[in-house]
Amino acid sequence: MGRRPVVISPIAPLLRREGGEVALVSVELWPQQTIVRLAALVDEPVAEEEAFGAALDAWAKGGRREPLPSEPGDSIYRQVSITVTDDLGTAYFPKSSAVGGTGRLFRGDWYFSVGVPQTAARLTIEALDAGGQLGRMDLELEVDP
Repeated sequence: MGRRPVVISPIAPLLRREGGEVALVSVELWPQQTIVRLAALVDEPVAEEEAFGAALDAWAKGGRREPLPSEPGDSIYRQVSITVTDDLGTAYFPKSSAVGGTGRLFRGDWYFSVGVPQTAARLTIEALDAGGQLGRMDLELEVDP
C-alpha cells in the first residue's frame, strides 16, 4: 500500500544539458504511481526553435496528416533516462513520459507504475544522459506509522 498523496518540490539543479540547467522541480507520491517532473531553463533559445515553427506551420497547412513535428524541448531530454529508487529496494518501473516546450523553458514528466511505500525513508532520483553525465538527488521522506 502506498502513502497518501504528497508533493516534494526541491526545485534544484540536477544536471546540465544542451546549454541549460535541468532542475528537479517535483516528485509526486501517489498511492499507485510516482511522478518525477523536471524543467530545463536554457541560456539561449535552442537552435531548433525557428525550424520547429516552420515545420509546425507546414504540418498544419498540409492537413495534419503526418505526425506532429518534434518540439525543440525533445532534444533536451532525448537520451536522458530517469530512475527512482528508495531505501527499501522497491522496483519503480517507468510507465510513460512526456517532454516538450519551446522558447527557453522545457518540461519533462516521467511516470512510474508504483507508489512509494509508507515505510520508505529516502527516495533517490537519478538522471543519466547518453554521454554518461549523472545527476542525483536524495530526498528524505516522512515515514508514516
